[in-house]
Amino acid sequence: MHTNSACAWCSKIQFDDFAANAKSTTLTPTSETGRFVFPIDLVIYDSFPGLPALTEASSLGCPVAGFLKDVLTSADVQYQLDDDIGDFKGRFIPFKMVFEYAWGMLESFIHAGNSGLDALRISLHLDTTEGSSRDKSPPFYIVCRVHDSPDNRAVCDWLGIERPQSLLKTSDDSALSWVKDQLSNCDAGRGAHQPHCGLDHIRAFLPSRLIDIRNTPFAVVCRADILASLLPGAPPPRYGALSYCWGSSHDASRQLSLRKASLVDGRFAFKFQDLPVVIREAVAVARSLSLGYLWVDALCILQDDESDWEAESSQMGQIYGGSYITIGSLTPSCNISFLNPEVPQTNIDFRSKINPNVRGQYSISLYYCTHLGGGANIVSPRLMQSRWSRRGWTLQESLLSARLLCYEESNISLRCSDETRYLSGFGEPYNTGSALRMIALSGQVEDAPISDFWYDWAVVNYCVRKFTRQDDVFPALSGVAEHFNKSFGAKYIAGIWERDLTTGLMWGARQERDDLVGLRKSYEPTTLSALMTKLKAKPYVSPSWSWAGRQAWIQRPLLIGYSYFWKDVCDECELIASVSVTGTNPFGRVKNASITFNGALAAVEPCSPLYPMSNLRFEGYYRVALENGGYAACCFDWYIDDRVLHGEVKLVLLGSFVEDLETHRPDPFQASTTDSSSEDSEEERLDQDNPDSAQPSAGGSPSGDSGRAGFGLIVHQDPESDAFLRVGIFYSLVSLGGGVRYLKSNETQTIVII
Repeated sequence: MHTNSACAWCSKIQFDDFAANAKSTTLTPTSETGRFVFPIDLVIYDSFPGLPALTEASSLGCPVAGFLKDVLTSADVQYQLDDDIGDFKGRFIPFKMVFEYAWGMLESFIHAGNSGLDALRISLHLDTTEGSSRDKSPPFYIVCRVHDSPDNRAVCDWLGIERPQSLLKTSDDSALSWVKDQLSNCDAGRGAHQPHCGLDHIRAFLPSRLIDIRNTPFAVVCRADILASLLPGAPPPRYGALSYCWGSSHDASRQLSLRKASLVDGRFAFKFQDLPVVIREAVAVARSLSLGYLWVDALCILQDDESDWEAESSQMGQIYGGSYITIGSLTPSCNISFLNPEVPQTNIDFRSKINPNVRGQYSISLYYCTHLGGGANIVSPRLMQSRWSRRGWTLQESLLSARLLCYEESNISLRCSDETRYLSGFGEPYNTGSALRMIALSGQVEDAPISDFWYDWAVVNYCVRKFTRQDDVFPALSGVAEHFNKSFGAKYIAGIWERDLTTGLMWGARQERDDLVGLRKSYEPTTLSALMTKLKAKPYVSPSWSWAGRQAWIQRPLLIGYSYFWKDVCDECELIASVSVTGTNPFGRVKNASITFNGALAAVEPCSPLYPMSNLRFEGYYRVALENGGYAACCFDWYIDDRVLHGEVKLVLLGSFVEDLETHRPDPFQASTTDSSSEDSEEERLDQDNPDSAQPSAGGSPSGDSGRAGFGLIVHQDPESDAFLRVGIFYSLVSLGGGVRYLKSNETQTIVII
């Protein structure tokens, strides 16, 4: 009977303190770090969309079942599942839930107090594969915060549970006072707010349109009218900007937006109550900070005018960089409050098995839902795991904003150029002055390799974000690209910089499913032909050699930033890039692009077996046979299933480097795999038998091409033209019987890669 199961659920979900040691007054598990994970002997099976098991148990009075049902049907969880699964809503999907408590895991993110019981993690294992075990995804993790219930101080003290913080509102005088104090210090550049803070670091800019929120009815007004209303010599007014998620297509279509027919003499007046709740609350926050204007994309860009959208989207860097404050709503939809969020919560009975006098309750409430691969931390900040932080447009909105103010259900954070601070009593300030933000805000970078910053701080953080329209991938990063362009003076070529073109083309598209973080599973070609179909799909997003169109976890090129591995990198070909954009924004949507290559092309053995590389530096690479009997280390852009290379591909030699055998295969870079012993012996045999595998002379660079390894693209001919498409990358190592000498022995050809 479900009644018995429900009772078992309530009993088993209680924290068992007998698993830890205790002191006289406070439970203290034994660990050098003070951080623990305690599995719970509880597994619940159910299915979407109806949740029949939880529904029945809840109807019989089980509070745990009711709480879990509320969690699984909450907006945060539903939007996360729909984002990552795609066609989640309405599908029959069986699942199981596995539970564990965390001790001391949230401490560094949420509060600065002593270590204690602070989280319940639910591992949600979905069976979306209809019987195919190969495609089973890693679990979703639902993290619930543990906090004390009213009048349960003994339980709170025993378990080290922090007191809850009340929900924060703009009408909360203490919260508002804290925000104003932080902004005042930042404005003046006082204390820790040096040297990149201060009003002089906010660029003077006034958007084409703003919402006038000084008086009701509110109205969208144009820049000319705002400037005309100023007294002679008065500076442009301060304004705030909103960064938020529109939500589902249904949510987006119903929110108030600016249309060509809405404008009357350049104005669009509307009632406050016509706004979705997130914009209403952003107005309230802005007005509480004495701001008279607010920028919101839905209302400040004509949503039915492509040319206006093109012009305004190209100014995103200036709009957010010029705002006095950016208000970030972490909720997944414009219809879900960020000031007064509805958070599922329940009380859990507790009685100590060590100290029977300690009894009562503690509370658990939903904190966030995420999709992490194996080995990830059990918890991390809610801001990082919110739907807002997973949307494509919000990366540059965050990075290019001078200050970012985010409201959580129990906290406020304010990030400026130097650090992020939390409302008093919750978190220690921590530094957030990343290299990218310094580039974006100040533009002051000298003698720095552009691709180091670009791949580390932009591409890697951007590639797994999600878009309603995939062809927004370039416009949504155009503000950041523009600042890189101004800082480095480099030409932008469809997501890659011409100055580092040879090495910049060597990004990797990681397809291992068990290691993905927040990656939607829509980009999973399992064959070369399936990849070719993907690359030719409409609408056109990017050329095959750009990371931007891949919807995959992009790895920075191995040749960038690791000079102690790769010595004396140089070009071995001629490359001429051509890019045509659809509008006036040179960093915006791409119409078409190509690279004309002139250099050596080499073939690989047809139907070559693929052997996983054992060297950790080449994790995810396969050893592929060359026509000379040697091998190349290849990373393919499709998911390798049967480990046989089907289809004719060629190796395009881009460049070379000195292969330092002393660092090529050191012990720290060796991994034990099922076939590692045979593979290592194969590599050692190649080292001994191949005359080109000799180490460089003691003087450093070898003479000529001896001892130099080659690298480049793997290409396959487009079946509809004479052009080629990128389908992977390779490294041809002397120690594997390859090297640049062999590659350059092949015929020099001119091809076009699209």
